[in-house]
Amino acid sequence: MTEGTIKFTVGEHRRTPPFEAAVYRHVEEYRERLWKLGLIGFSEDAGYGYGNISARREAGGFVISGTQTGHKAVLDGSDYVVVDRWDFGANTVHCFGPCLPSSEALSHAAFYERPEVNAVIHVHSRPLWLALMRADVLSTEEDIPYGSEQLYRRLTELVVASSPPPPVPLILVMRGHEEGVFSAGRTFEEAYRIIVEHFERAKEAT
Repeated sequence: MTEGTIKFTVGEHRRTPPFEAAVYRHVEEYRERLWKLGLIGFSEDAGYGYGNISARREAGGFVISGTQTGHKAVLDGSDYVVVDRWDFGANTVHCFGPCLPSSEALSHAAFYERPEVNAVIHVHSRPLWLALMRADVLSTEEDIPYGSEQLYRRLTELVVASSPPPPVPLILVMRGHEEGVFSAGRTFEEAYRIIVEHFERAKEAT
């Protein structure tokens, strides 16, 4: 399966005009920071965008950056979408907004099964990924492919159903998704800080 492309079915997409800034402004603030660090971006060699970011909504579901937006330094109301329902077994999301959701939308949904998680970040960084692979951090197994029902169920097991569940904020490395790392926090600052602290240490070690 090609990286950066949607692997799930969009069951229902209620298309809307671009969102007002109030819907996505708090998400975009952190997305811009991550883009400047190169943790969200576009691979010229591979030809796909990478990295995405989302936030829980009080009204339900979560707002997430749209698919194939990694090449943009700044996103606007036409680049965000709300995922309000999902089904891991059917590999399906339902959403509304002006675009389609990120290819990692169902992975984000797995983290939101944890009630205290309000922000989720997915980045790509080879130095960070390799450092976390060597460290004792939460991880999915190497044989669990990107974009699979098995991955979403495993994320839910690790983040929600394990006893005791891992403390939040948390960072998770996807061993079967090269360079892929997730973080989750009660706030964006928590989710952002745990990613950046590990990223800075990984750079210092190289």
